[in-house]
Amino acid sequence: MKPHSAAFDPYAPYRQVAVYSDRAVFWFTWLGVLPGVVLAYLNARRLDEEPLRLKVLAAALGWGAVYAGVLGLIALYPDYARWIRLLGLAATYALALFLQMQTAPVVQVHLRMGGSLASVWAPLGLALLWLLLFWTLLGAYYYFVRGSLVP
Repeated sequence: MKPHSAAFDPYAPYRQVAVYSDRAVFWFTWLGVLPGVVLAYLNARRLDEEPLRLKVLAAALGWGAVYAGVLGLIALYPDYARWIRLLGLAATYALALFLQMQTAPVVQVHLRMGGSLASVWAPLGLALLWLLLFWTLLGAYYYFVRGSLVP
């Protein structure tokens, strides 16, 4: 039996779910890649957007392949490492823009339906921990393997 039309609210599921803004997805991707990919994936999962979920995973895998290629080029041509790193930055920027462009329409529809934005403080703390872990591991590599903190 269907609920009475006056009591039935078709937008109620949207009001119960909070998603991250497309700007937050961009900045978290640009500054740390993994946190931004996680935010975009969470948005797709919370809104039950299977195509967006697959696009996020495919983009992250594509970025990983490009970045592995960049690291391979740096290993082959260490004299040009400073210039080759620009390819990695370009790939990261392209990933951030792609995720922002893919999540923006979904977030806008969610907001028009009465949904809300989630706070970015918890992901910011996790992103800072992620960056701290990354730089600690990189420093440990240089200190223990190479014998100096200077690359």
